[in-house]
Amino acid sequence: MIKVYFLVLVFSLGSCSSLFQFKPSAKQAFKARLARARSAKIKFNEKTFWDDYNAVLKASAKACYLKNSDQVFYLSYINYKKLSSKKSFQKIINSQLSKLARTKTPHETSSQIAFWINTYNFLVISEIVHNYPLRSNKAIRFKSKKYLISGKHYSLQEIYEILMSYKDPRILLVLNSGRVADPSLKLKSFSSTNLSVELDRQVKNNLKNPVIASVEKNILNEDQLNLSEIFKDFNDKKFPSIKLEDFLKANLAEHLRDFQKIKVSKSVYEGINSKRETIKLIRILESM
Repeated sequence: MIKVYFLVLVFSLGSCSSLFQFKPSAKQAFKARLARARSAKIKFNEKTFWDDYNAVLKASAKACYLKNSDQVFYLSYINYKKLSSKKSFQKIINSQLSKLARTKTPHETSSQIAFWINTYNFLVISEIVHNYPLRSNKAIRFKSKKYLISGKHYSLQEIYEILMSYKDPRILLVLNSGRVADPSLKLKSFSSTNLSVELDRQVKNNLKNPVIASVEKNILNEDQLNLSEIFKDFNDKKFPSIKLEDFLKANLAEHLRDFQKIKVSKSVYEGINSKRETIKLIRILESM
């Protein structure tokens, strides 16, 4: 009798244990489905992928046209105050970040270059908006902060190195790290369809900017071409197929091509590429 009772007791305890098994709530189940949906890879479609980034540029990016020795060029700025003050723009930025996290990266080379250029420039904008107001881009953690892109984590510095691996020096002149002294942003995302033409156009525009390239007499009375620090990485290792001097003479405006020396130095303009800082820079350039 005792033996039978013991067996029944063990059976009962085993049966009762099933009653205490965890059952997720409806809210937890929804979160789990949402997490799976967010982690699922989406096919990259360049025609629509950058819609959110382009919406941000359309709403906040403006071009100011100037003249330098009869050469017309533009400086662009971002209205960060506008982007940071409205939740609707923050939702758009978050939507683009979500797409970047889940998309499959393109396979074709020109598509990859356009993808990483757009990614770099967009992430800088999103980071400044997130930390606004800023006086400089020093608050941006280019090396330490990681962003989820196609299921992997990358820093802005790592994205920069990916772009350098394509060994196209024109890329140096289309990346903007959030400074007013950096190359002006293209007012629309880059496209693989017309990438080379778009790169050439931006390079020529930005090399007309005297903050990036200007000629003056040095102490030896030589015509010295002063370049901004964006050219610090222009070397034989990164760009073995072209020399800096040849690249410049192919892309500089005619009045800047007759130089004897080249000097690369850090810019004195440290403000972010906001409306306020860009207008300040324009006034300085107009007074020169």
